[in-house]
Parts: sequence; C-alpha cells; structure tokens
Amino acid sequence: MDTTATRDPDKQRISRRNSARRVRATNPEPIRARERSASARRVRDGKVAARTALNNAVRSGKVVRPALCSRCHAEGKVTGHHHDYSKPLDVIWLCYQCHADEERRIPDEARSAP
Repeated sequence: MDTTATRDPDKQRISRRNSARRVRATNPEPIRARERSASARRVRDGKVAARTALNNAVRSGKVVRPALCSRCHAEGKVTGHHHDYSKPLDVIWLCYQCHADEERRIPDEARSAP
C-alpha cells in the first residue's frame, strides 16, 4: 500500500513550507543565486510589462477594476485580459473561469507583443 495516500496533504504542505523557510534562513546565498539564475533565463516579453503597467494603473486609481465579469457577469474577483500586450491598459475584465476559457481560445502566436 502506498503510504502517501494516507498522509494529510495540509500537514505535508505546512511541513514543506517550514522546511524551505529553515533552509533559506540557515543558508540563503545558494537559494538567492539559484533565483537570480532562473530570473536571468526567463524570457522577457510584453506580457510582464503589460501586466505590471495595468497593476500600477489600478493601484494608482487611473483604471478601476469592476466587480463583475464582463462576459458572464459573475460577481467576485476579476482579472484583466489583454488582447494586445502593446496596449497594456486596453483589457477586458473576466472572472477566472472566463479568463481561462479565453486563454485557451487564443493561441500565443496570434497575440501581438512589442
């Protein structure tokens, strides 16, 4: 019998989190080096810049995040969906489910990126 099937996933998650914190606290430099290396390898595209610009505009009050999804009109947290990353403030506001449906519908190659 597989013993992992009888383990409590919440306890495992907490245990792994605490273990990672202990490792980082006792020897942080290798972890920082690994994170810097991963950051340097990460592809920089317009998606991150567009997301940052939108978040800054929402935070400063230039753009207002609505309470309803523009597609299904569900109430709750909505996220901005960019059709064109070169226009960071031109978004439609979608709930998580509608946003996921929209992302699956549009292939990455079809989007414009700066």
